[in-house]
Amino acid sequence: MKVVFLDRDGVINRNRKDYVKSREEFVLIPGAAEAIRKLNDAGIPVVVVTNQSCVGRGIITEEQLNDIHEYMKELLAEKGAWVDAIYYCPHAPFQESDCRKPKEGMFLKAARELNIDLSGSWMLGDSETDMEAGKRAGCQTHLIHDAEPLLEVVKKLVLPDLNAKRDSMTDATEKKLRLFGSSGIRGIVNREFTPELAIKIGSAVGTGYKRVVIGHDTRVSRIMVTKALIAGLLSAGADVTDIGMVSTPTLAHTAADYEAGIMVTASHNPAQYNGIKLWNPDGMAFDTRQMLDVEELIFSGSFHRAEWDEIGHLNRDDNAVHRHIEHIISRVGRLQREMHIVVDTGCGAASLTTPYLLREMGARVTTLNSQPDGFFPGRNPEPLQKNLGSLISAVSTLGADLGIAHDGDGDRMVAVDDKGRYAGGDALLTLFAMESAKKGAVTTVSASMVLEDSLDIPVKRVRVGDVYVAEEMRRLGYDFGGEPTGVWIFAEESYCPDGVFAAAKLARMVEKKPLSEMLDSVPSYPIRRKNFRFEPERRESIVAHLKKEVSKIRDALVNSVDGYRIEFKDGWMQVRLSGTEPVIRIASEARTEEKADELFAAVEDIVRRGL
Repeated sequence: MKVVFLDRDGVINRNRKDYVKSREEFVLIPGAAEAIRKLNDAGIPVVVVTNQSCVGRGIITEEQLNDIHEYMKELLAEKGAWVDAIYYCPHAPFQESDCRKPKEGMFLKAARELNIDLSGSWMLGDSETDMEAGKRAGCQTHLIHDAEPLLEVVKKLVLPDLNAKRDSMTDATEKKLRLFGSSGIRGIVNREFTPELAIKIGSAVGTGYKRVVIGHDTRVSRIMVTKALIAGLLSAGADVTDIGMVSTPTLAHTAADYEAGIMVTASHNPAQYNGIKLWNPDGMAFDTRQMLDVEELIFSGSFHRAEWDEIGHLNRDDNAVHRHIEHIISRVGRLQREMHIVVDTGCGAASLTTPYLLREMGARVTTLNSQPDGFFPGRNPEPLQKNLGSLISAVSTLGADLGIAHDGDGDRMVAVDDKGRYAGGDALLTLFAMESAKKGAVTTVSASMVLEDSLDIPVKRVRVGDVYVAEEMRRLGYDFGGEPTGVWIFAEESYCPDGVFAAAKLARMVEKKPLSEMLDSVPSYPIRRKNFRFEPERRESIVAHLKKEVSKIRDALVNSVDGYRIEFKDGWMQVRLSGTEPVIRIASEARTEEKADELFAAVEDIVRRGL
């Protein structure tokens, strides 16, 4: 737990030396607003201490105080309320012209303006008036006397309570989320993901949503899983529309006319996997609260069972792909010059969408692996560089302008430039952000630091998973988000990761400037990535090992929002457990090859000693 003193000039240390007892626990930072933002983004619990009365003594200016007030509002708006712990010393500021006239404390003012419930939060101060105001707001309060060291109060009174609350919330969440991972529910067919589970999922969704659209990708188990889901939905009295084999973006687009959508897919996972992802009408995947509700029904079995004459109806719609193509063209327009584009859909669901979309836009299209086949005979469905040799070769041999590759369900998209070079996810993430992000961009802790170096707008990092990127985009009002895995979310279009829309958008960008020129304009830092598989039953012991090893690291900023991203001055390394399969993912990035190798070796050693 860090205690950060929020004061633009760090002046109160001169007046209250007893504030600073341990530099390890108490951090005095001039320009603290930005520092606190970085600590919060890194997942470090922060206690904020501020003294507003210094404005009345001429120590900081009214303008500086207003600056802090605006930051407080932004912090509250982003986080909802307390970030693990935000501690506030609510000294009321005074007008310089009249020190006897108190103003409203800025934190209470920010909370009031944002309609935020402060009940149960802590407020400490040296004014009875402030304490009364805090009590009226529902805060727990403690009046500090001049002789009472502030840090001791925080350590003994506030932190134990806040830590207990945080741990209680964390434990409850971890116990409840037993099925959903970072991207829906997935597992090996007839082992982890069974028809019986599919029926329960359908029954749970049908209990809460009465008009549901369902679609599937090309996987061999698609019919078995889809029919089981439909049976559960109908039994709960939901009316179901089956749109057949479609990409995930097509399903999410069609869900706008329904209460919910179900996509049967395991996305980029190998052929033996299948699963589901649930969608809202606005193109947003089910959020954490919705997933918890579905799980509660699944484990309790408290489904609605319709009477025999109220069982839901099943309908069929075969025009969803056509409507989706027409919609995208209406948004991005047609090409103004002829382009040759090679498309590798990996035998996945986008085989029915992207090649036809690009042709309709005016491109000359050559296809690879575009026959729908759930065995994925052409290549592994994950569009990694090592799986795209045929596409890279075809683009070079044919002299094409662009190469496009999708995963199994079309929510991901990566590219090959006109020189036959693989356009990595971090590079595309930066290019799309530069093109589409005007207000701000959201990405994950796994993305390159090049994004911050290339943008003049806010960049917010969240845990891995497109639903978390989309949730943060919507909450902050940012217009673009993505992951280096090939996930691109354009708020102008939808909160669904849309590889098909991204392919069309990239084609329009390449029409104006070759992709090779765009890629060459983006800074490139050496980055290393690697995966380790582990036995699922060893997950807890591995998590404990990683926590212990990371705690030994010094002189680094540790971001624990999702695994561990350990940041140094000249680079970072990361280790995290996948949310969709028993895999440990490690990465490193630095400004030099030597440093990237050094960091990668360090994190690889940590993982190997825990396997």
